[in-house]
Amino acid sequence: MNLNKDKPEGSSNISSGKVQTPEKPMMKPVVAYQSGVTDIDMKIDSMYGRKRQELATERLMLLTGNIEEETYKEYLKNGGRPIEKISKESDSLENRIINANDSLKRVYRKKIVKYLAQNEGKIREKIKDSIQKAGSGKPADEGVVKTIM
Repeated sequence: MNLNKDKPEGSSNISSGKVQTPEKPMMKPVVAYQSGVTDIDMKIDSMYGRKRQELATERLMLLTGNIEEETYKEYLKNGGRPIEKISKESDSLENRIINANDSLKRVYRKKIVKYLAQNEGKIREKIKDSIQKAGSGKPADEGVVKTIM
């Protein structure tokens, strides 16, 4: 049933079952959630990745290897470090990584808030325009836009 008398009956929008994609994206997905490796993870890895890998390799070699008492003493004589020292350094590194991760999260939150504040006016205008196009053409009042926001 066509309620709009201005348009002829043949021009009503009937769904063909096909999904139409917009010609241009409405917004850049800057603030969207991302699973997997994030920018913060890549920065942390660039700062601490090599040291973390060295400690993990050294610890793994000592823990999983079939090390006898004599071999361990020889390892220590050749410049190796005791497992307690490696574990302590690894724990210290993990604490530094946690602190750096928290600091980077704070920086990115500030960037996100700044981005949203800058683009709030543009988003409000887009909402007003879409309400006008979907409605009867009357200007959308601020109350409707505020409830939608």
